[in-house]
Amino acid sequence: MSPTLNLIVKEHTDEPLREQLIQHLRDFNDAVSPWHRDIRADGGQPLDVFAYDDQKQLIGGIICETYWGWLSIDYLWIAEQHRHSGLGSLLLLEAETIAIENRDCRHAKVSSFSFQAPGFYQNLGYEIAGQLPDYPPGETLFWLHKNLAGD
Repeated sequence: MSPTLNLIVKEHTDEPLREQLIQHLRDFNDAVSPWHRDIRADGGQPLDVFAYDDQKQLIGGIICETYWGWLSIDYLWIAEQHRHSGLGSLLLLEAETIAIENRDCRHAKVSSFSFQAPGFYQNLGYEIAGQLPDYPPGETLFWLHKNLAGD
């Protein structure tokens, strides 16, 4: 005899229930992947680089994390008046250099919408690993990666 199955649809956030489901998935990942277990215990290592002008105003920055031999780029922002000046490249290359030299990273990854800067990353050696068209409508989400090891 099969057990009774009850589906419950939630159209409003049920945080305790979400946390319960997430914890079950984390427990599974930890049980089958030592990589997941270790990163959850130790966390990734932050790697952020910020740029300021002469008036000590923030004009750009990159927020990253390193783990599993990867540089994971979360955010890169340049103030509009400083875009196309080379500052974005400088910030990204500084993060990559630290990731390679101090953190033994061999790879980097980033996501970028078509209205952001996938071409910027491609010009710096990143390759498109995947894309999701019409997300958001009329745009594309790109996942890019780069081999930092040079092999």
